[in-house]
Amino acid sequence: MAQRCLQKPHLEHLIFKIAEAPWRAKAPSTANTYKAANKKRQKWLEEKSLSNDVESFILYLADQASEKSSSALAISSAAFELENGQMETDFKTFATDLIAARRREEVRARSSPRLLQAGDVAKIIETNLVLGDPKTERNTLLALLSYAALLRASEVAELKWSDVTKEPKMLKITIRSAKNDQLALGRDTFVDCQPGSTLELLLLRWRINNRSEFVFPNLHNWSKLSASAVSSIAKKLIQRSGLQGTHHDFRRAAANILLQNGLRREEIQNRGRWRSDQGMARYLRDSPEAQGFRKEEVQEEEVVDPHEEHSYAFKLAV
Repeated sequence: MAQRCLQKPHLEHLIFKIAEAPWRAKAPSTANTYKAANKKRQKWLEEKSLSNDVESFILYLADQASEKSSSALAISSAAFELENGQMETDFKTFATDLIAARRREEVRARSSPRLLQAGDVAKIIETNLVLGDPKTERNTLLALLSYAALLRASEVAELKWSDVTKEPKMLKITIRSAKNDQLALGRDTFVDCQPGSTLELLLLRWRINNRSEFVFPNLHNWSKLSASAVSSIAKKLIQRSGLQGTHHDFRRAAANILLQNGLRREEIQNRGRWRSDQGMARYLRDSPEAQGFRKEEVQEEEVVDPHEEHSYAFKLAV
């Protein structure tokens, strides 16, 4: 078919359209990730004086398996196939085995990180918030809203004021393009936001001081922060509080606390915008509540809700 179209110049644009279809079918962020992976592979091939064929790709994957994560290897494999077509069975088996072997190495070396608790989130706000300092007010709101709405770093970076709607006793957070929202249809997450709560007061103060269309901008030029900058801010906040963790730990902690508070898995999946229960399951830890015990049947410490009015909330209200 391609040869017939190339022999007829007026049909050449159809060949290009067909060739571009697999890339246009991907979400922009996914397509960009795959293009970057292919670019790295091409650079490695040039350094090794190898041709761009499936044999060379398997050699590249084997080389990368010594230092890259299994997820990065899987991305490289998917990117290669998107550009070059499906691998033959034997080569596909080699690639799959290299990825699986790397994943097993990661599992053996991995230790379960300490799960952030609601009291830890309250501590992070208490430790880092300095009223009148735009940077700490932005950063603590970033932490609290990330936790409350189970936001990914990329979603925090893209969030605009037009995406935040105040409703009676709650916020509606509109995610215009979630990580797994391939068609960019948008998702809404609803967050408890009681009058006079820390979340409401921080949000009101920051809305007055913020001169950007983005909720969490760069304070030097009021432009959008990158996802990596959001992750860096969160990590520093957590470390200053004497804890260890990353921005994604806010999302993980919120999912587990919602489960402990009695929400059904389907409700947590919808609030956190997971595409499947299997994807969400990786975030959840075993707990008595997750296995049918009622909270009153379990002897537990008092749970601190970072939304409630603590000392910093009273300061905000003054």
